[in-house]
Amino acid sequence: MEIEPELIARYGGVRNNYPKGSFVFHQGDMPIYFFLIITGQVKVYFSTKEGNIITQGLFEKGSSFGEPPLLLAKPYPSTAQSTQDALIMKITCERFVVLMDENPEIVKAMLFRFAKRIYSKAEKALLLINRTAEEKIIVYLEKVKLESGHAEDYLIPDTRQDIADATGLRVETVIRILIRMARLNQVKIINHKIYF
Repeated sequence: MEIEPELIARYGGVRNNYPKGSFVFHQGDMPIYFFLIITGQVKVYFSTKEGNIITQGLFEKGSSFGEPPLLLAKPYPSTAQSTQDALIMKITCERFVVLMDENPEIVKAMLFRFAKRIYSKAEKALLLINRTAEEKIIVYLEKVKLESGHAEDYLIPDTRQDIADATGLRVETVIRILIRMARLNQVKIINHKIYF
């Protein structure tokens, strides 16, 4: 169940525009608002000490993000940035808690959504730990293909930068490994598109 923007508006939520590239919040900021995407896309990520960006999630229409730090009153461990022009509904934590108290079905829906995110993060941890760069890319491509439901060669919609961000690798490393994988017929690269 998605939270309807009209319900958030009834509890004092407001709409804000975030042009492409705008920051919704930064790593280390203290949370104030619950966010719901009306249109557009938001990328939540953090940077490693080596300067690599690790994408934690891409959120689109109907998705909320940043709730755990908000509900725990802890600083954001990551940064949220719009990857497209986005219209986002936001409501203060205090008003959002009242909304949840008065609409228990939303709490249940959020519980399942959080469980899905935790499971996804556990999968991502497995992807990042104790694997060679090539294994990370293969596991990532397999996950994308599985989620798409395709059994045959599948056009991977992600860019090489997206793959780098998701695997914690540098884009140059991803490019080099994909070229090697193509030579070994593990992937196909047609017109700069990746098929797996």
